[in-house]
Amino acid sequence: MNLVIRLLLFTCLLGECYIGSIQAQQSILPSPKRQDSWESQMINILIQVDPKFWKTTWYLILALCALFSICLWTVMSLNRQCRLRKELARKVLEAASLHDIDTVKSQYFANVTHDFRTPLTIILNAHEQLAKTTLTELQQQQTDIIQRHAHQLLRLITEALDITRLDAGKLESSTQLGDPVAFIREVVAQFGGLARQSKIDLTFNSDEQMVTSASGQSGDILYSFDGDKWEKITYNLLANALKFTPAGGSVCVTGFISRTDRFTIRVADTGIGIPKDQLARIFERFYQVDEGSTRAYSGTGIGLALVRELTDWLGGSVAVESEVGGGSVLTIELPLIPQSTIEPWPSKPALPQRHPIMKMPIRSIAVSPSSIQRNFSVDKPLVLVVEDNKDLRTQLIDFLSVQYWLLSAPNGCQGLEQALAEVPDLIVSDVMMPEMDGYELVERLKSNERTSHIPVILLTARSSPESRLKGLQAGADDYLGKPFSLIELELRINNGLRTRQNLQKQFMAQPVLTVSAPTPESDREARFLSRVHQAILDNIELETLDVEWLASQAGMSRTQLHRKLTALTNLSPNRFIHRVRLERAAELLKEGELNVAQVAYKVGYNSQSYFAKVFQDYFGYSPAKFKGTI
Repeated sequence: MNLVIRLLLFTCLLGECYIGSIQAQQSILPSPKRQDSWESQMINILIQVDPKFWKTTWYLILALCALFSICLWTVMSLNRQCRLRKELARKVLEAASLHDIDTVKSQYFANVTHDFRTPLTIILNAHEQLAKTTLTELQQQQTDIIQRHAHQLLRLITEALDITRLDAGKLESSTQLGDPVAFIREVVAQFGGLARQSKIDLTFNSDEQMVTSASGQSGDILYSFDGDKWEKITYNLLANALKFTPAGGSVCVTGFISRTDRFTIRVADTGIGIPKDQLARIFERFYQVDEGSTRAYSGTGIGLALVRELTDWLGGSVAVESEVGGGSVLTIELPLIPQSTIEPWPSKPALPQRHPIMKMPIRSIAVSPSSIQRNFSVDKPLVLVVEDNKDLRTQLIDFLSVQYWLLSAPNGCQGLEQALAEVPDLIVSDVMMPEMDGYELVERLKSNERTSHIPVILLTARSSPESRLKGLQAGADDYLGKPFSLIELELRINNGLRTRQNLQKQFMAQPVLTVSAPTPESDREARFLSRVHQAILDNIELETLDVEWLASQAGMSRTQLHRKLTALTNLSPNRFIHRVRLERAAELLKEGELNVAQVAYKVGYNSQSYFAKVFQDYFGYSPAKFKGTI
């Protein structure tokens, strides 16, 4: 048998599938009857070929996801670049705008500070001319105040201009030839009067051995340095040290040449110290360690910032060490140029300019409560002045002492103590003060029954509506912004006293017995008078009912009760007691149940003749006649 494949066909189906058709024929040996005999058969074969990976479904999905991601990333990248370009353009525009604003502000600030110099010059020139004339001691004190504070303003203006020039990059060098040790010694010497006034031990140590060993030469060698900047740096360091050092403390300044090209200024004090967490910020502009309204040491926050910026400008360095309660040490290193490396100087070595502000301050007028108390007069009200600035406090005392008796205090705590002890007729107080500010002082005065009736006028440099509202909410009767006119202050004091006098007249116009019972809405002073009046009525028959007894019932001293009752009623405690007794006697006489002798005894008078006399003095009728007219 023979096998022969006759036909092979492949049919392509979907995808990679194929069907193969095979026809085979089988040859059978011829039979006797048939010479040729074939048997054929068709076979189908399925062939499946795996597709290429790029033709798979998962690859197609992955490719679509990748394409979508690329498109999304491209769009987001373009958007981000667009935003960045817009942000950059905005920041460039903003920076240019801020630069323009800063330039305009700096120019305006420079112009304004320059304009301040003209009136200050006029003031100083007028002072010079006035000083040449014959002046009384008081006039001399006043002119000294003018000179010292004019120079203080001039110094602050100069510092502000230096800050402006530093920002604008226009600060110029003023190099001069001299002995740096002698220069710094002279600057320190100018603070001698201020240190003595503050009872602070100020010393200067030149450390000559260190100077000689460092330079290898004697101390006579001259150096080139920027005297103007050095003076400002030393001035601010010393002013800061003296300001934060209490009386009895010390400030030691050391100046020496640490290397041939460096000069070290070290200022060590025994002041209040600086907290560790604030050491890094004390050289920031306008930063103050204590920024509250009760800070004991006022300032602008520019001094140490100017020290740091001038030192950096000169190529020096600043270091500070401090411990709270243990004082501070500020160390400045400044560059020097020895004389051998510079051209000869035609002029003599320069010394720092003398500042009149550093002269001994004027002798202030000391006003003690005891001395004033001996001279109290009913014709002159007693005014308490609470102001931390000594010169302003002295000026107010000098001006107001013509019309009033004066007490004074340098801070809120002492002001409160004097107010409680002396119970003045009116209080004039600053707001920004050490230990206790004016707001707290007013609140404590108004919450204390002994002083709640006292009118208070607040003086403040904060003239904003918020500050005024805060003062009035605390209970202040009036508010006066700085700078103020002394005449205006006097008028406001008179108005405050006149208001109190009107209340006295209202009280005198009605009988004491008609004082209404206190209500939650009633005035504190009405409640006080009602309480005192009721205490007298409840014990009116007591012979021992006197001022001492009434003061103990009111929880006050005899002096405090006297001043409060006088302020509210224009009656002394004795007269107030007599008035209550006499008005009660009049009521009893009107009732007609008791005779005159019984009424006198009932209201605390053991002598009928004395009762008749005081009754007639008060009502204009004798008790018998008064009873007969009913």
